[in-house]
Amino acid sequence: MSTTVTSRTASTTTTATSMTSGSVERGAVAVLTRAPSVPRLTSAAADFTDPAAAAAAYLAAWCYQPLNDPANTNIATVQPWMTALGWAQDRSQGVTEQMWTQTVTAGLTSVCGPVRASVSAEAPSSAGTRWVVILARRAYVNRAGKIVGQQNLAETRRVLQGADRRWLVDVAVTAG
Repeated sequence: MSTTVTSRTASTTTTATSMTSGSVERGAVAVLTRAPSVPRLTSAAADFTDPAAAAAAYLAAWCYQPLNDPANTNIATVQPWMTALGWAQDRSQGVTEQMWTQTVTAGLTSVCGPVRASVSAEAPSSAGTRWVVILARRAYVNRAGKIVGQQNLAETRRVLQGADRRWLVDVAVTAG
């Protein structure tokens, strides 16, 4: 089983929980001992009440990519949690049909363990802009429901508050 930290690229996720500021940056992501549950794939009003909740719900839905769905279904699923610019960025980084064919042939579904998100205390922010650090443990699950590989998933996203007061996930950001 892999334990590398990676930038997010293709599918996976499960439960979404927000954490208090700073806790995610210092926290470790636990190794999964069993396959995570399928996440909620539809948005709820509570998802948009604060930036960490929006980011956690987004990544939970984004992370799940069952092998029986078309490539990049996860990206289509997360659109309600995203700004147009953020969604365009995700669509531009989707998996190719060739990559997806290899995943399906291998019989793998990706899903994440609990998603943790917190507003970065060190990053720039304003009344309607926050940088949110999101962490999860991605599992690759075979047709029998067994984990055959896993890795840490870490990303920082800009999250914006719209005129309707809802927080939406925007583009990936990096410091420096």
